[in-house]
Amino acid sequence: MKHTGWETVSSERHFANAHLEVVTDHVQTPSRSQPRTWTIVHRKAAVIIAPMTRDGKIVLIRQERIPIRQSIWEMPSGQIDSVAGGADLRYPSETIEQVALRELSEEAGYELAKDGELIALGYYFSSPGFTDERGYFFLARPSPHDRGERNSRRQYLGHLRDAVSARSSVARAALILLSNGAARHLQISRSAGE
Repeated sequence: MKHTGWETVSSERHFANAHLEVVTDHVQTPSRSQPRTWTIVHRKAAVIIAPMTRDGKIVLIRQERIPIRQSIWEMPSGQIDSVAGGADLRYPSETIEQVALRELSEEAGYELAKDGELIALGYYFSSPGFTDERGYFFLARPSPHDRGERNSRRQYLGHLRDAVSARSSVARAALILLSNGAARHLQISRSAGE
């Protein structure tokens, strides 16, 4: 497989499930004469939504994250299982934008207001040193509204669904990116020379 001077010489799969695949690739890069060996985690792409209220606050949810053994505040997000034309029968014709709106509803119990807009801000690579996971970042504005539906998950999120201005570094970073327009071309995996 070639990608602008990159050639995968060989690949060995170690593990795979519905969410990820772990491989060791031997890759010829444009700047090296000998192939490099690298273990890679292939993951599905994801959406990340920054839901903004009418008064400019970002809605965060508290999530338990087992790999880091902590509960942390984050923006609603989720993996993209399939997109229009994909093979996932649960969501056979979803666009990435529809996935973002579904995750906003599932994760935080909110829907975009009728006068709201979902703005695609670009994408980034979450940790390009070991995974190819790409995150598509969206701003939902001016306001998501609680749908009023309640089930055990939504009741649990009820006290966590607080809107915060700059409560965490995630919210501060999102507000800075969103306020100055820098996130419109967000591709933080690029090197300074590109």
